[in-house]
Amino acid sequence: MRVLVADHSATLRDGAAQVLQAAGHEVVLAADGLEAWESARSTGCDAAFVAWDLPGLDGLELASLWQQDSAQANRLLVMLVPSAQVPQARAWARLTTGQAPTWDVLTKPFSPRLMVDVLEASAG
Repeated sequence: MRVLVADHSATLRDGAAQVLQAAGHEVVLAADGLEAWESARSTGCDAAFVAWDLPGLDGLELASLWQQDSAQANRLLVMLVPSAQVPQARAWARLTTGQAPTWDVLTKPFSPRLMVDVLEASAG
């Protein structure tokens, strides 16, 4: 599976890439929202882990673009959310049910292994 990881933290991106690649996934990395969107469109990602607080396009703006793009609309998008923003992220997910991509929320900090678990759960 080709997986996009978009976060401003190089530490998070690198840790995620290492764990996801070890699990057999191809990983595309992005440091900001615009780079993430361009990467998703050009590489055809199967799933994305996107930070809520990305510079450029934030996570919500990126999720909106994702759901409007027919090539991405039904693909898994997981929002990486600081604990203070979890209620907002869950509320947004509930409001857009049926319009949003397949959706989940991971609260930062988390183990990168959890990303593999989310992918496996969504596939099976």
